[in-house]
Amino acid sequence: MIDKENEVYTRVREKVLEAFPEVDMDSSYQIAPSEFPHVSLFQSDTFTPAEYLDTRLIPKYEASTFTAEVSSNKSGHKKTECKEIMAVICDAMSLMNYRRIICTSVPNIKDSSIYRLTARFTALVDENGFYRR
Repeated sequence: MIDKENEVYTRVREKVLEAFPEVDMDSSYQIAPSEFPHVSLFQSDTFTPAEYLDTRLIPKYEASTFTAEVSSNKSGHKKTECKEIMAVICDAMSLMNYRRIICTSVPNIKDSSIYRLTARFTALVDENGFYRR
């Protein structure tokens, strides 16, 4: 397994906190964040596409997928705040050749005062770097 989770999380966290120092950020999914605005960024999937195995069945590359979830309860501007934070995340992921494959709002049924925006990003990775997929 080619593990880039800490590297990706650290790079994105630096960019997010540079733009929004008040953000609470975690590398795992939080069903009910205790602080807002909140960002969860975690690796949600990895696999080795068959075409990237060498003849000894050793992975040359892995497909890596990250999920980012931004939550806000800011009165009157929660949607805007989520979009602004997600834009920074998208830019940071793009710098590492991750391609956004979805970005959508997710209803928060338990507490409608919280707005949630979720995105997924994918790239090929190896020990040396990140590549567009």
